[in-house]
Amino acid sequence: MLTLKPRDIAARLNVSEKTVYKWLNDGVIPARRMGRTWVVTEEGLEAALSPSRQAAASTRAVATQPAARADRDSAVAMLQRFTSLAETAIDEGILAILRPRRLADDASRAIDLALDTATGEVLLMGIGLRDFFGDQGHTLLIQRMIDEDRPVHLRAVLVDPSGNFARARAVAEQGPAYAEDKQFLSGPLYGDSWRSLNVISAMQDRARSGRGERRFRMEVRFADYWPSAHLVMTPDSCFVEPYSFGRPPGSLTGSTIDGLVPMLQLAARSRYYETMRAHFEHIWGGQNRHVKICGVDDMRARMREQ
Repeated sequence: MLTLKPRDIAARLNVSEKTVYKWLNDGVIPARRMGRTWVVTEEGLEAALSPSRQAAASTRAVATQPAARADRDSAVAMLQRFTSLAETAIDEGILAILRPRRLADDASRAIDLALDTATGEVLLMGIGLRDFFGDQGHTLLIQRMIDEDRPVHLRAVLVDPSGNFARARAVAEQGPAYAEDKQFLSGPLYGDSWRSLNVISAMQDRARSGRGERRFRMEVRFADYWPSAHLVMTPDSCFVEPYSFGRPPGSLTGSTIDGLVPMLQLAARSRYYETMRAHFEHIWGGQNRHVKICGVDDMRARMREQ
């Protein structure tokens, strides 16, 4: 019979060991004590997570003292909430909820792991995607794909840095003065876009100049639209972070678009995964006349003219 330690239960339920010990002492999780050691079976934990077991625990709690009853009811309610959240997430294809990118590196590590072994189609969507076409972040992994001539078809959709949405972001992040051409064209967003464009061009040249079969392919398009999410998709996983013009008051100086809300990791071929893929293809295809798109060469020419 498989037995579990409190730390195993804490890791499985994503709670602290202190919380697990409280549940054990309150009788929420069926267990027995051997000296100072709690013994919990796999069946006992499954029973604690089942709705029938939680209902029975609530019924038994009625006969206890008020304080103990309140503590037990609180623990049962927490388990019910956890079970409901886990079931909904699994049904919708959510594998993990990763902490905001500006506050922790959980998401970056998970994306690195997904990209490090990715083959087939890799889709990227975002505003500037500096993490992929800058001087740090995931850029080195893309360079490695090129050097290894890995069988990858990378497609990326970025925001048109000369379009209306780019100006809207500049105003949100830098202030109303960036609505004017002179300020906008000398601002950080436009400058970052120009540097990203140079990195993209260099990557494409590097991929084309190699010898051999040249299995790695890379295509990039720019769109004047609100992308709604930072998206990284491989054949085996997907990461989605919603964009927002707002930020929690007092959390960081200035306004923000990205990096301050949790990122979701989705299961491949789940309903959520397929919805985000359809979103990418809708923008990429250029069939929506309200979303203007262009390629790298046209974008470079346009930025030179400005």
